[in-house]
Amino acid sequence: MNHPDAKSPALREALDTLTEEERVQLEAVWGVVHRLDLPVLLSPERVDYVRNHLEQQVRKNQSARQPQRMMRLSRWRVVAVGLVGCFIVMVLWFLAPTVVTVPPGETRLVVLPDGTHLELNSEARLTYNVLFDRFHRRVTLDGEAFFQVPPGEKPFVVETVNAELVVLGTQFNVHVQGTDSLLRTDVFLAEGRVRLTATREEQSVVLDAGQASAVIGIAGIPSQPRVVSPMPVLAWRPKELVFRDFPLAEIFEEIEARYAVEILTPTHPALEKKLSYFAPHPVGVERVLKDLCQMAGLQYRRTLRGYEILVRAATGRS
Repeated sequence: MNHPDAKSPALREALDTLTEEERVQLEAVWGVVHRLDLPVLLSPERVDYVRNHLEQQVRKNQSARQPQRMMRLSRWRVVAVGLVGCFIVMVLWFLAPTVVTVPPGETRLVVLPDGTHLELNSEARLTYNVLFDRFHRRVTLDGEAFFQVPPGEKPFVVETVNAELVVLGTQFNVHVQGTDSLLRTDVFLAEGRVRLTATREEQSVVLDAGQASAVIGIAGIPSQPRVVSPMPVLAWRPKELVFRDFPLAEIFEEIEARYAVEILTPTHPALEKKLSYFAPHPVGVERVLKDLCQMAGLQYRRTLRGYEILVRAATGRS
């Protein structure tokens, strides 16, 4: 038979006992496995483990071998099916993606196999394949993260719902937020150079250090790169709060995620007002709500699970 395991003495001896019909059937089974090209996907240690396990099974069957032809054929069918099953199970396990999630109100540091350092913001979700850095450097992000990517021969790719970011070695921040028409991917480049591409329209822009761009909507295109201050974008890393001309409703959503508390907001034009707010050091959520409500002419109250924002009428009644 034309496969590498035929070099094993135990397997070669066992194969010599097969009839021509049995050889044809086993060859067909092995052909299916061989076409999977599994040694490319599996490490040599894992391949050797499967082969050694198969050889042990063959020796066990030989020691208990019976002269009946049907029994011999049945044993080889079991071995063949077991071989295929082992490979399939190992492939499914080997190719399962790695998923990193961050609980509300927390951040997390992650180091990828290529040496890339990530800082994931609250409620972020990062997914990458176990083949990362072997055939590609590709991750999927939902939420916000700051990347420090070392140079490498393979481009580093960040996929979001509506955009793709390609880099070779740099530092940048990616923030994915919203849903449907409000979905947006914001990118800020701290160092190096990156290309931001819209997923559906396949239009792209190139960002230089200090520039930012955004893809808004599921079918949006990247905005023209613009120079921005890094402080508001990266304030979440040292636990600062910085909002510059943000709608009040979005500010409350960010605070809700940052502090892991529920903040109920009404549907009211007052929540569409844009505000700027800066807290240079970590402060409590109630202090932040008090400041924002004073600025916007609103009130708040505690609930069992967090807080509720109140819009008071001119008469003073809610």
